[in-house]
This record gives sequence, C-alpha cells and structure tokens, in this order.
Amino acid sequence: MTFALQLVAGGRHRTVDIPALGGAGRAQLNFGSAPGSGEARVAVAAPGILATSTPVAQRLILASVDHSEDEHMVEDLDVFAGYVRAGVGFTIVGRPRNPARLYGIFNVSWSWS
Repeated sequence: MTFALQLVAGGRHRTVDIPALGGAGRAQLNFGSAPGSGEARVAVAAPGILATSTPVAQRLILASVDHSEDEHMVEDLDVFAGYVRAGVGFTIVGRPRNPARLYGIFNVSWSWS
C-alpha cells in the first residue's frame, strides 16, 4: 500500500507515492558493561513484515542509562536493519567504528514499510 502526496511548488503539482509505514518503534542495543564489543544485535518482532519489506534503523537521540543525548549523537556507531524474516520480524545490528571505547546501551528507532 502507498499514500499519494500532492506537492505544489511554483504553481506546479507533483504526485509522489510514499510507501505506507508497516510499523515503527524503539529498541536498545546493548554493548555490555566494558568496552570491546564489536557488535550488538536486537530482534524486532514484526508479524506483518514481508520478504520484500524494507526495515530501517537509526540512532535515537534519547538518553539511556549509560549515555547522554549528546553521546548518542557523537559516538562513532553504525546502525543497520536487515535479516528480514517474513511474518516474523527483522534484526537491528550496531557496529562501533572503534570497539575499544564503546560500551553500554544505545537507543535506536526503527520502522519498516
């Protein structure tokens, strides 16, 4: 399912199809209490997800028990969403660019369409 969005700029109309959002939420990536973890994963339950769906995840600028909002913004952390299992869900993966410094819990937001 898609939504049609009408854009008007300079008197010209344009219709853009936007995929309907299948779901959205928040999760936490836990890298453990000591620096050194090269990866953290969290499974997201999404019973309506299809094999052709597109999950997306990103850092959420929201303080966790281990890190401030500013630390969520500046940490060298890559966040990916994938490993889609139709009718089940998908996985969010966090990988620090410098595992020797990263530890604790980081908040992420996710969605899929």
